[in-house]
Amino acid sequence: MQPLPFILYLSLLLFLFNNTTYAQAADKIIKGNAGSTLLAQSFETFNEPWAMTFLPDGDLLVTEKNGTLLMVHLDDPSKVSVKGIPSVAYGGQGGLGDIILHPCYKDTHWIYLSYAEQDGSGKRGAVVARGEQYSGIPIPDHDTRPEFNAPELYWVPTVAPSGLIIYNGSMFPKWQNNAFIGGLRSKSLIRISIKGNQAYEAERFDMGNRIREVEQGPKGGIWVLEDEMYGRLLRLTPSYQATE
Repeated sequence: MQPLPFILYLSLLLFLFNNTTYAQAADKIIKGNAGSTLLAQSFETFNEPWAMTFLPDGDLLVTEKNGTLLMVHLDDPSKVSVKGIPSVAYGGQGGLGDIILHPCYKDTHWIYLSYAEQDGSGKRGAVVARGEQYSGIPIPDHDTRPEFNAPELYWVPTVAPSGLIIYNGSMFPKWQNNAFIGGLRSKSLIRISIKGNQAYEAERFDMGNRIREVEQGPKGGIWVLEDEMYGRLLRLTPSYQATE
């Protein structure tokens, strides 16, 4: 009678099954409408994330609209709150917004933040932007006056663009100098080909969730933040199939 080896064998099978299932759930293949495929890997979730920037050592700083700044260690992965952040006026579009490093961060260790704050009468500062209405009402024709250049690319209805990068990494060599734009309303990542003064939508990836922010990682991966509660931090790497 030797029940122990059988139990150990069964436990090993269950362990391997559970870990395989987890890996399949964590990683996802995302297909573009031009034939490219990306591997999406989830690292962390956040409460209304807004912006992110990489530190020289590879760690990541992420802002949450409610006023929290988090440092994300991607090797673990884990996240810790950064202290000393100013109070923000949270509500609507107000709160803690963008984050960027000083150009000479290695020398200055300065980090710039944008945020909304209340004045003495309790009113919040606001940012106003002109664009296509979310209602779907067509936007007016663009000005044709000689001192203005009409947009090279726009969408009706709007994709509700968010973060934007010009890609210059080595992980996707065919996409050098392409722009990548996050789409809130469109729930997409949009690749823009730029040829001289011309730009056109080359490919769209259906992300399934609103995309708030896009950044290029130190190793050339494309990182995106999903919008709203439980928004995920995703790393996009070759699957591998990339079209020009």
